[in-house]
Amino acid sequence: MLFEKEIATVGYLSRSVPEGIDLKEAILKMKQEKNAVILAHYYVSEDIQSIADFVGDSLALAQASKKAASDIIVFCGVHFMAETAKILNPQAKVLLPDLNAGCSLADSAPEAEFLAFKNQYPDAIVVSYINCSSEIKALSDYICTSSNAVDVVNSIPKDKRIIFAPDKNLGLYVQKVTNRELILWLLVVLSAGLSILAVVPFTVGIAGTLGIICTLARLLFSLMHGSHQFGWRRLSILFAITCIVSWCYESLSIATGFPFGNYVYTAELGPKLGTVPLLIMPAYFGVAYISWVLAHVLLDKLNQQIDSRSMFAIPIIASFIMVMWDMSIDPLSSTVMRQWIWSDGGSYFGVPFSNFLGWFLCVYTVFQFWAVYLMRAKQAENCASDGNKSWWYLPIAFYGAIFLGTITGVVFAPSGTVTDASSQVWPLKALYETLGLVSMFTMFFVTCLAFFKVQNSTNF
Repeated sequence: MLFEKEIATVGYLSRSVPEGIDLKEAILKMKQEKNAVILAHYYVSEDIQSIADFVGDSLALAQASKKAASDIIVFCGVHFMAETAKILNPQAKVLLPDLNAGCSLADSAPEAEFLAFKNQYPDAIVVSYINCSSEIKALSDYICTSSNAVDVVNSIPKDKRIIFAPDKNLGLYVQKVTNRELILWLLVVLSAGLSILAVVPFTVGIAGTLGIICTLARLLFSLMHGSHQFGWRRLSILFAITCIVSWCYESLSIATGFPFGNYVYTAELGPKLGTVPLLIMPAYFGVAYISWVLAHVLLDKLNQQIDSRSMFAIPIIASFIMVMWDMSIDPLSSTVMRQWIWSDGGSYFGVPFSNFLGWFLCVYTVFQFWAVYLMRAKQAENCASDGNKSWWYLPIAFYGAIFLGTITGVVFAPSGTVTDASSQVWPLKALYETLGLVSMFTMFFVTCLAFFKVQNSTNF
């Protein structure tokens, strides 16, 4: 009991060496008798290294332990290294001279807390740096070293969310080197370019096509970013909710005039499901996801799952953010580009006031269903990339990229007029300039506010 207490407190038995005994010779003799091997890390003292069979870093020593074929492995290092040797050599007895020789990095990921975090992301792939405890290794899909971490992550499909533990700095380095965000940033640039091209004079003939490509780029961005945020299974449910709710509201309004007003879609947006173009539902989702993320930023909910206090606040704010987008594009898309026609016209350059109230009702319904589902699923709305501000800047930049189109439209605003379905004539220059003002003091404001929120956040 005395020995056990001392070991528990100190980590080893502190005893003086009797006079007349050559300690080094005695150790080497016992090592031979017991068929033991001594492994020593670079950072142990020189006198210990001098009697070791192998000296190296944690990876080299793990490999040496496997090749040694000894009955006993004496590991002169820290706890996780001895555990690794035992995992690789289950038949051998592994001795750690100092049981309290720990590693601060390994100790930073307690099993219970890590398991709770992992359970929030059941679809995620867990990659753990070798400097972790055996309990964390058992919860991992891959174990990597600093030299092969990039190769391990690159071997995982790009659409898979990754939890990297326990070394945050190595994880951020791997994320940067593997360019998992590069495609998303390219989509931001593509969206910005398409938004600008769609309103310049020399692309008038293909403006509709550019708009469709831009919609698909938003959808792809939201699917890629969202798959890391929620996982594909949950994201698929959110996508289904958006498509079903938006199609129902659109179909109802086309048939009855409620809630948007009386309108019909032309053939500009392609094939239809009933009376609604197939492209409309993905268009809703592409901007809805971005609006949802921005609502979290504005409400300082970066690192928290949705709860009873935010279950109504987030849908309301996200709805406002999304309606801002519609206010910035609807007159151009309908009155000018004729992608849909408002049968009775409207006071906002041919668009009725009821459209925006209907939009708010429609998207609020979508977001409220999202909130209820995610709360019941207890899905934390952050991910392994959340420690990187760049991950939050992405949707902010994408939302801002949409705004660039309406601002460019002010610069290239054509002269002349356009007539809506009620025979009301509207000056094109006034239309473009009004949309530019609206987007500047709504969408651009939200973009700036969200950017500064992330920049000044203490959650990173």
